Amino acid sequence: MAGRVAAGIVLGLVLGFAAVLVGLGSGLPRLTDWQSYTVVSGSMEPAVRSGDVVVIKNDGRRWVPIGTVVTYRQPGTGVLVTHRVVGVDPVRREYTTQGDANPAADPVPVPAEAVVGSVRMVVPLGRLPLPGAGVVLCLAAVGVGVGLGVAGGRRARRGLLAGTLVSGALVAGVLVPTSATSAQFTATSSTTFSIATTDRSAFADRTQALGPVAYWPLDESSGPTAADVAGTTPMSFVGPPTLDLAGAVTGGVKRAIGLNSNAQGAATVATGPASLDIRGPISVMAWVKLPSNVTNQASGRVVSKLMYSGAGGVSYLLALDASTTHMRFLFDLTAGTPSRPTAAIPAPADDAWHFYVGTWDGSTVRIFRDGVVGGTSPTVTGPGQLVSTATKVAVGAPSFSESFRGQVDEVAVWNRVLTPAEIASLYAAASG
Repeated sequence: MAGRVAAGIVLGLVLGFAAVLVGLGSGLPRLTDWQSYTVVSGSMEPAVRSGDVVVIKNDGRRWVPIGTVVTYRQPGTGVLVTHRVVGVDPVRREYTTQGDANPAADPVPVPAEAVVGSVRMVVPLGRLPLPGAGVVLCLAAVGVGVGLGVAGGRRARRGLLAGTLVSGALVAGVLVPTSATSAQFTATSSTTFSIATTDRSAFADRTQALGPVAYWPLDESSGPTAADVAGTTPMSFVGPPTLDLAGAVTGGVKRAIGLNSNAQGAATVATGPASLDIRGPISVMAWVKLPSNVTNQASGRVVSKLMYSGAGGVSYLLALDASTTHMRFLFDLTAGTPSRPTAAIPAPADDAWHFYVGTWDGSTVRIFRDGVVGGTSPTVTGPGQLVSTATKVAVGAPSFSESFRGQVDEVAVWNRVLTPAEIASLYAAASG
């Protein structure tokens, strides 16, 4: 009996290799309409770990109901994104989608023909090496099945042999990822999930989960435009800045831009976009690297929305001070005292990346460096709002003469105040 089992397992391993080759071939995934992606981010832990596999199935022309998690090609970019369907418009043949961790629905409807398929299962292979995990499972299933079949009777042998060959081929064909596109999860507070199948860092995941109205990762290696991955307000590069520099955070694309002289940077294509005309609580984020061997620009701008630098002209501004030794966050108010509250924190010029976030909760103005609040934090008295300026949001100072010198990465704006805990979590996510 034991000898038959051993001989059967050897035979099963040989047949298993054949099943793996069948499964890895291009015919099986097309035949079954299944596709799979390996998760490279750990932001869904512990429910889904880095290395797990998500499996999707092509639903053909069948409409999927609200609540289904679907993978689709993002209109305009072709990037694979996986979000939950929250609305269906059969007249326009469009879906409304939303990430479970995102506070609002995705701004652009998804045409029905852009849907690749629906997520059918998440395979927890995060503790096993991939694609070797799928191969090992395939060989184990086939080897054990055939071994037991050899040891049993003729009917058992036939049934187990056929079943394990088929299941082994399916394991290899479905669980071994068939696409080079990686999968990554947006953080969520529930057991449901939202997946974006792009190569993104844990920092990007966390930023998106906090719901910015605009987020420019500045990951472009070429081209005239910086994408807004959270909203609909891209920027155009002016100057141009130096692209494709090593970025501030680990994981993902990891690129940044360099500003080497005045009048370099990027600005929103639209003037005065409504989503960025923020009048109340606000948060502005940027990673900044200041060189140690360059005299920086006095009052050099990092992120700004301003018509002019005089009173009443600044909607919001993250910039160096006149001495270039501090980073400031300031804005003008329609009423209240002071009329231009300014928070400032030391800004070391040490050739290292530092994480700056300026916030206003409607009362106190704060600025954080590397996840910790510091410097001056003035309190506003009175019912004032941020002034509204019909101008572009800019990184650096394109078309002006007050761009800071250095590198900038991962710029975002919120129409709410980020809490100290949220800011600390962003800084922690930047290291992986």
